[in-house]
Amino acid sequence: QEQKNAVLREQFIAMLGHDLRNPVHAIANATQLLQRGELNERQIRLASIISDANIRTKGLIDNILDFASGKLGGGIKLNFDNEHSLETALQQVITELKTAYPQCKIKIEFGHDGELKADYRRMAQLFSNLLGNALTHGNTAEPISVSTKNIDGHFHLSVTNGGNKIAEETLKHLFKPFSRGSVEQGKEGLGLGLFIAHEIALAHKGNLAVSSDDKRTCFTLRVPN
Repeated sequence: QEQKNAVLREQFIAMLGHDLRNPVHAIANATQLLQRGELNERQIRLASIISDANIRTKGLIDNILDFASGKLGGGIKLNFDNEHSLETALQQVITELKTAYPQCKIKIEFGHDGELKADYRRMAQLFSNLLGNALTHGNTAEPISVSTKNIDGHFHLSVTNGGNKIAEETLKHLFKPFSRGSVEQGKEGLGLGLFIAHEIALAHKGNLAVSSDDKRTCFTLRVPN
């Protein structure tokens, strides 16, 4: 009976994800078409708000489904059959989030070379969670720095933002589910993004670390090449 219940739960999650993702994709496509037209300043701002909300919704759906799958014993599933390069996958995330946060400044330095044995869609999901976190909680007056490099046989991806230091007690629980620390009003979330990012790193036999001081916070992914 327990096995039957587990199968039913997994089927429910799969159907829920499919049903939720369809309208999200429809909204994204409609918004992109809208933004290509001639819009006045107010319409541009409203289209940006719609795009921002839709990207956040897509991220929440992905995180909820991955969390539910993990709790059912499925873990983070990887697919190494990549359609595009890793740089293309990361650049797409930057493009999407720049659309949602038009005022943001992102400094990019892709310094890695060679192929990485990884699920690039999952890597993009991890990156989206890190970059989205930086855009939401970082100092908006300072640019966010994104860099990739190869060091000692490992691929490194870093996302750094300016802002206040994260409290030591908060750092201890940052990669646990539903852990958010203290957040400003209007910047609340489920607290799953960093947890899922951490799980994706572990699935690739890597790790995700964070350092924070009075000036900046840096998240660094490290996975073997």
